[in-house]
Amino acid sequence: MFAKASVHGVYVVTRTRSAPEFAAYVHSMQGLANTILADYRKLAILDNGARLSRMIYERIAQARKSVPAAALEAFSLIPDLLTPLACERRETSHTRALSYFLGAQTAAGDVSLFPLARECAAALLSDAGVKVPRVDPSDVRAEFQLDKGRADVYFCIGDLHVLIEAKVDAEEGADQRKRYCDWLAKYHPGRGLLVFLTCDENQHGDAPRRFSAFESPESIGYHEMSFSRLLELWLPIAAARQEDDGTRADARDYLKRYLKTVAMHLCSPVCAQPGTFDQWQPGTQLALMNRIRAAWKDA
Repeated sequence: MFAKASVHGVYVVTRTRSAPEFAAYVHSMQGLANTILADYRKLAILDNGARLSRMIYERIAQARKSVPAAALEAFSLIPDLLTPLACERRETSHTRALSYFLGAQTAAGDVSLFPLARECAAALLSDAGVKVPRVDPSDVRAEFQLDKGRADVYFCIGDLHVLIEAKVDAEEGADQRKRYCDWLAKYHPGRGLLVFLTCDENQHGDAPRRFSAFESPESIGYHEMSFSRLLELWLPIAAARQEDDGTRADARDYLKRYLKTVAMHLCSPVCAQPGTFDQWQPGTQLALMNRIRAAWKDA
């Protein structure tokens, strides 16, 4: 007796003596076919994964050729500045860091503690379209007391008076920007600038934060900036290869560590991870290199 059955679309013909014997034979063939198909699918997945890995590796290798090696090295420093202190998103920690990098002085009024303050201030203000003299910032203070409330950072450069309000996770206070502009208009009319520095995303990667639209008085300059943009502005300063003395070299190292904190915790997409660059996930590596290209485009 001959019998015929379909196993995954393939007809199987065999000589058999009875219907039960034929059914058992078909069942065994189906089991074998299922095993073969499962193994094939695993191999196909592995092969596609290997191809994808090769494509990603080749893309990263190509991208690395287009960015300065010193910039990648800057993000391989271990540790970053604020993560070990568990204050990577604490607003006051970033406020203090910003004032330090802009040249905050000691309580006794000593000279600037940070040797790269002039470059950092000039880069920040250039993004606001402000041309400043090649002088160091002065009277740099964190948590600066105004008539109503306190600004995160205050400094002077030439005859320009600047207030910086930084937002990480906190909401904006009632009429906060208006109050700051009113203070500048009252005490420094025509010579004031408010910089509103915000985080790209909320703490847990939610939708980008939405602050209300704001128009400053005509006599006061106003500029909105993200921490990602700040990273792009300050990275060329931190990663510059120059014949520095020990003090300036240490300053660049310190600035690099802060920018790694920003890249890890305040940018969207995240463009840094713990460890060295070669230890990161490919997506993070590509995000950082995109950020570096943007930084050197404007440098």
